[in-house]
Amino acid sequence: MKKSLLLLAVLAIVFVGCKDPDDPNNEPKEPQVTPKWCSTQVEKKHAILEEFTGQGCGYCPDGHRIVNEIMAEYPGQVFGVNIHAGGYANGHYMTTDGTKYANDADIAGYPAGSVNRHVFSAYSQDEKGGMAISRGYFETAAKNMMKKTSPVNIKATAEIDKATRTLSVKVKGYYTADPTDANDNVLSSNSLYVLLLQDSVLGEQANGAYYNPSQMVNGQYCHMHMLRDCITETWGDAITPKAGTGFTKEYTYAIPETIGNDKVPAVLEHLKVLVFIAEGKREIYTVDEPTMVLK
Repeated sequence: MKKSLLLLAVLAIVFVGCKDPDDPNNEPKEPQVTPKWCSTQVEKKHAILEEFTGQGCGYCPDGHRIVNEIMAEYPGQVFGVNIHAGGYANGHYMTTDGTKYANDADIAGYPAGSVNRHVFSAYSQDEKGGMAISRGYFETAAKNMMKKTSPVNIKATAEIDKATRTLSVKVKGYYTADPTDANDNVLSSNSLYVLLLQDSVLGEQANGAYYNPSQMVNGQYCHMHMLRDCITETWGDAITPKAGTGFTKEYTYAIPETIGNDKVPAVLEHLKVLVFIAEGKREIYTVDEPTMVLK
């Protein structure tokens, strides 16, 4: 990586993204974006890095820093999700869906991550060859996935009605090829996922100031791209894939005032969604993060 330029980019991401939810004058402007709908051309995969983390994990902030740097180097191509799970989370910021994802990853140590839910057997933490890899392999795995061709393209829009706290998400997809499994068998079903994330969650983090000081805000750690809920079913909603065809799916979601046992305020201006499509539980093809519009 280009260290000097990259550090500036990461700092820009953190300081722009970390908003103080208690400061009424520190809210971002409401974006108004007209999306370009889904491409019908063959495109490369985007990478999604699901990092399994916890506020009591001393090395996890280093994993956060690494993911931030990769996202800064490949904007619009690499997307991060922080999933708080396991003993280091100790109940904080955990979600039912996130625990299921962590249990499926064969984690041997924290922080851990999976890239596109692909099994990189040479990098696996677990001797059985599970999905979870250590932070030193995050970038290599992401680059590997971005070289591959995706059989499907997706594009989404997301809008929040502030008066009713209703989130509306619209997803369009187009298959440029019939998706196949590792044995070249054509698949009859894929899974579409819509995740709700939240930025700028201020709280505790072991060794946050040491390993990732740029995310410290007034003595608290500014947690970013934290998984808050799965708007679809945990393992996605079924999509029937076929080359040369498209699909449209729409979702509405009532945003609660607080999320989780921690009663973390669901600050509308800090919410975002990630949309991706996969073979099923594994092998994510591509990802989209729509600009959140607040009305």
